[in-house]
Parts: sequence; C-alpha cells; structure tokens
Amino acid sequence: MSSPAQTLPAAGLYRTLFAHPNAEHARAVPGGVLVYFHPTSEQGPPLVALPEGNAHNAWSFSRKGFLIPETSWCATLSPLPPQGYYVASSDLVLQNGQKLPQGMLVQLGYTRQAQPIVFPSRHDAEANAIVFAEQGALITDLQLLDLAPLPFRMMAPAKG
Repeated sequence: MSSPAQTLPAAGLYRTLFAHPNAEHARAVPGGVLVYFHPTSEQGPPLVALPEGNAHNAWSFSRKGFLIPETSWCATLSPLPPQGYYVASSDLVLQNGQKLPQGMLVQLGYTRQAQPIVFPSRHDAEANAIVFAEQGALITDLQLLDLAPLPFRMMAPAKG
C-alpha cells in the first residue's frame, strides 16, 4: 500500500540501500547504486532513474525510470548532496593519498555505485579558466560533510 505523498523524500540524488521492491526491476536497480528519485511521475507513483551518461564529471539520468508502487521502499533511499561545485571547508585527505587544502574549489561527482568523487580545480593560465581534473579521487561519505556548496550560476554558452 502506498504512503501519503508528503512522506516521500524530495527529488534528488540518492544511493539505494536495497534492490527495487519490484522483482522485475531489482536486477536493474540493485542496492548500492546511484539513482535520481522523483516523488511523482506521469503515471502517478514515484520513480527512480539510473545514470545514463557522464559529461564533464556529472551524470545525466535516463528519461525512463522505474516506478515505485510500494512507496515504503523510498524510506530506504540514502540522500546524497547534489553534483556540482564545492569548497573544502577543511583539509581533505583523499583515498588516493592526495591532500586538498581547506578552501580549495572542487567539483563533486559520483560513481555508478554512488561513491562520492571530488575533482580538484586548477587555474589554466593560457585559457584564463578554472578547470577541473578529468580523473577524480574517491572520498568517504563522512568527508562529504567537509564540502560547502557554492550557490552560483554561470552564463550559458552563446549559440552561434
């Protein structure tokens, strides 16, 4: 039986802790994967979508999702911070041994298994641009607390 809509999690990124409750979808949506959750769908019930493509260290998600008729499963979704730009609020020692100093600008992304990855920034003097590493380094869920979000917007590229 479905729960009232107000008890559903907010739309956003989550890690599944358990496989999708529908046996037909459990193989596609096992426990321990990154999903985008939306509390409503065109059909009514909430749904989860899987990562489809990754460009510039950020996932896009499939337009086709997996409906969740048994909404009690939604309570088992573990929320994750949004992909995007953050500042390290303390020194971060990464799982690869690299140390990022407090105040460093990083891009946060995830693996398909919902493991957080940071991509350190550097200044490209020739292009006069801030660029992010193409290879990121894993961090722990606890280290996510050491990232402060940067609420800013950039202009879209000019269409030419």
